[in-house]
Amino acid sequence: MATAQQQVQWGALTITLDTKPFAHAYTIGREHYFDTLKEEPYSVHMMAVHQVMGLVAIPDDAGNYQFDDDPANAEEILGFTLGYMSGPVLPETVEECEHRLHRYERHAEHMPVSVDLVA
Repeated sequence: MATAQQQVQWGALTITLDTKPFAHAYTIGREHYFDTLKEEPYSVHMMAVHQVMGLVAIPDDAGNYQFDDDPANAEEILGFTLGYMSGPVLPETVEECEHRLHRYERHAEHMPVSVDLVA
């Protein structure tokens, strides 16, 4: 899980996640990548530009992209994208996996239970 001041090694580059919005979005991006692996359990070796753009933008009928989120949230958009793209480069840690799975458990606890009563 990314926290403020965490450093991420990306090849020869060290990225310091020194703001909460970027660090949080980075974490969400990584979670999204590893969640996607459950649905599509194969290793992605290549992504086309439209697939990368689809992470944060929506194409219009002419094929131009508009941000899925408010462009004023550029820090979060870039954090999410970098987090997602880090998935194939940086394997999920045990801590990240446990946090992601625990998030699902917490979410399931708050889901309304539907009960069908038969008269």
